[in-house]
Amino acid sequence: MKKLIKLILLLQIPVLACCEKMDESQFVIDKSYEVKYMEKGELPQVEIAIKDLTPSQVTFEATIKNLTDQTISRRGFLYSTINAEPTIGAAGVTNRLSTAKTDTYNYTLKTLKVDNTYYVRSYIICNSKDTIYSPVASFSTAAKSPIVQTLPIFNCVKKAAIVCGQFIESGDLLLSYGICISEQPNPTIKNTHVEASDTATDGNYRGKFGVFFDNLKENTLYHVRAYAINEKDTVYGDNRIFKTSQGGSFSWQFNNIEGAKADGAYERILTHVDSAMYYYRNYTNLNKFLWVNYSPGTPTADCNIEGWMRVGENPRYQWVGTIQHEMCHALGVGTASNWNSFGSPWNKEQATLTLRVMMKDMSVNLIHDGMHFWPGGINQQEEVTQGTPNNKGTYTLKGHLMLKANAMVINAMRNDGLTTY
Repeated sequence: MKKLIKLILLLQIPVLACCEKMDESQFVIDKSYEVKYMEKGELPQVEIAIKDLTPSQVTFEATIKNLTDQTISRRGFLYSTINAEPTIGAAGVTNRLSTAKTDTYNYTLKTLKVDNTYYVRSYIICNSKDTIYSPVASFSTAAKSPIVQTLPIFNCVKKAAIVCGQFIESGDLLLSYGICISEQPNPTIKNTHVEASDTATDGNYRGKFGVFFDNLKENTLYHVRAYAINEKDTVYGDNRIFKTSQGGSFSWQFNNIEGAKADGAYERILTHVDSAMYYYRNYTNLNKFLWVNYSPGTPTADCNIEGWMRVGENPRYQWVGTIQHEMCHALGVGTASNWNSFGSPWNKEQATLTLRVMMKDMSVNLIHDGMHFWPGGINQQEEVTQGTPNNKGTYTLKGHLMLKANAMVINAMRNDGLTTY
């Protein structure tokens, strides 16, 4: 069989050379694929434009011109990062067909790679079998690095601190951001770091962000830096230093112990006042002496700015959250002479930022009336047990973190200028 094939091939050459009248149709495989060429002036033209280019996506737009009586059987786009003259079927070239039937059609590529040059062109295939390409357009992708700064630390206590950063420029393709912390200078994400709450207000702007660092060492020097990571690199803000405190100084005296014991309230009040003292000694830098009175005639509980507290016989109010709520009154909430001078929402930065960081939402506001504040004021037990969601619905502050937040907020209110007289 191999010899026969060779013979046929040899015979074809002279036949083609000398037999002018031979039927050429026997050499045509399929007449439907016969290529016809039009005069140059009759061919349509294709133009291409690059639109809406970002570091992550781009839109190609093509326009067909001088179509005349031609019918377009196929149209699409070709792009490549390695082939500067992309054509159909070429190596390293991606072909994206368009189903549009109009003279203008487009395609959005949503998977751009950073730091690459792309070559793109459009094409059409006419009913004449002509394939017509547009000129090649090219563009490069590069992610702009963010710029962040570490803000001064304003609310650090015995066991915790609120640390904030801010975007000067947001950068592109942002992956994460937050605060690094270490006992050594210039901490990096290789040290302890915590991602911050999302502060984005739109696609082009990012503002302040912050982290609540807990379980820190007492009276210890820490270094912190804001950081941001995108697909290109990791950037840091300036190194800042803070020192944790020795905590708040709170003492108390239990009055009417016999009455409380007789009604079975003594152990509850003792336990929950001690718990409230734990939070205020470790999560504030404030000082107060409290006179805690068991008062069966008091419907709930109350406290004045001198620290005189009454706890009623209802077990619901013989509870740590209620005690902390009343301790806020002893520290000026609703009782200080300048309480009403602070707007609602709270018009000072430290308490506002503290609450926002604790709630993981930079859109949360601290609201108050003549006697109370919220969220974080623990005006009802359910604010702790069931929790309070942030505005975005992405996080619910509850349990021991709500109790810590209450202490941190009142500490910040005092830093903002709330008095105890």
